[in-house]
Amino acid sequence: MKVKNVPLNKISPPPEPLRAHIDVEALEELSRSIEEVGLLEPIILTPNGDRLTIVAGHRRFLAVRNLAWPTIPAIIREDLEVDPILLSITENLQRQDLNPIDEARALVKLMELTGQSQERVATSLGKNRTYVTKRVALLQASPLVQELVIKGTLPPSHAYELTRIEDPQRQDYLGGYAAQMGASYVTVKGWVTAEQNRSREAGPP
Repeated sequence: MKVKNVPLNKISPPPEPLRAHIDVEALEELSRSIEEVGLLEPIILTPNGDRLTIVAGHRRFLAVRNLAWPTIPAIIREDLEVDPILLSITENLQRQDLNPIDEARALVKLMELTGQSQERVATSLGKNRTYVTKRVALLQASPLVQELVIKGTLPPSHAYELTRIEDPQRQDYLGGYAAQMGASYVTVKGWVTAEQNRSREAGPP
């Protein structure tokens, strides 16, 4: 497909951005990288009235806008046979550059739009069902635990174990402690098991 230089003022953001959180520092790093070596992969747009809507590449668009470029390399898809929102979700999930929480939200949205089961969605994305199940389960974590995952201070595997605890305050406590101490998965799993057994013996002091 032909790549065109499209004026930024003609482009609209995706109707439902997948990233609930934009890492400002990471975005600045991307801007610096693009400034040094250029935009290696064009964004994907689709016509929407007299404007063009982003299908894939919202983060790259924001990085280029930070550089005050007048235009951005883009591929315009005029022959979309699927919902642009659905295509945007699929494109981003396949790129694997979403944080685990935004990925979980995207998976849920994909299932809502398509009516597909977790197993079917997993197959279409080349993943196993367990991966999708555990990702979606992260949305049951407390807001603080989700934030720790987004920041990268708590691995998603740890957060998944914490979702087995019903009390969000205990999730917060154990999640914060695990992030602070750099606790292993096995250790966190032990804490959760102890919590479920109404015992604090295996928990942090």
